[in-house]
Parts: sequence; C-alpha cells; structure tokens
Amino acid sequence: MARTPAGEQRKLVFAAARADFSAKGSPPEHTLDGDNTTGWSVTGQGDRGHVIVFELKEPQDFPAGTTLFLELEHRLTGVMTRFRLAATSRAAPLEHTARRDPRHRRHPGGEAFRRRHRGARPARGAL
Repeated sequence: MARTPAGEQRKLVFAAARADFSAKGSPPEHTLDGDNTTGWSVTGQGDRGHVIVFELKEPQDFPAGTTLFLELEHRLTGVMTRFRLAATSRAAPLEHTARRDPRHRRHPGGEAFRRRHRGARPARGAL
C-alpha cells in the first residue's frame, strides 16, 4: 500500500516475482499465488545470500513524501538472518540483480562499507 502526503491510499499490485535461486518446488512466484501453504525457499543454499525481486503490475508515479507499506509473512521453518528492502524506478531490475551470483555482489564502498553498516538499522520514513 502507498499513502501520499495528501492522504490518498493506493493498493500496490505485484505482477511478478523472480529470484536468483529457489529450491525445487518453491519458486518465487509462490509468494504471489495467495496460497498460505506455498512460498519461496532457498533450502539447500541457506548458507548464502539470495535476492528476490517483486515487480509492480503497473508503473507508479508517487509524489515526493509518499510512504510505502509492505508486509512480510514468514510462516515456514527456516531462518532469515538479514533482510533488506529497496525500491527502484528502474525497468526490469531483476535483469541486473537476480542473475548475478550473490557472492560477487559488491557495494562501491567495498569492505569498509560492509563493516560500517554491519548491523545498522535502516531509517524509516518516506521515500
């Protein structure tokens, strides 16, 4: 859901979910199927970082100060040790992100960036 500074609320509809890896029988598309008994899993590669990208059905143009609300349900066994959320206006962000091996992903700040932000809590607020 998105809420604009004027108070307008918009439901966000996701059309696609893709990931860099998924366990057999648990593809990322299961996160959008409305079935509480299915989901995305990385079983067999839980010791590695992975990425899932959700794409909106329709492009959105939000005014400055719009707040996005997203709900994550984690119902199945397993441990999610880190969680990061990002938003972009880039078309087809998965084409760049999910195909890359997560072990090779690097931030321009390199190791210094990772040390400085390890355990850091992201800021809350409007985009």
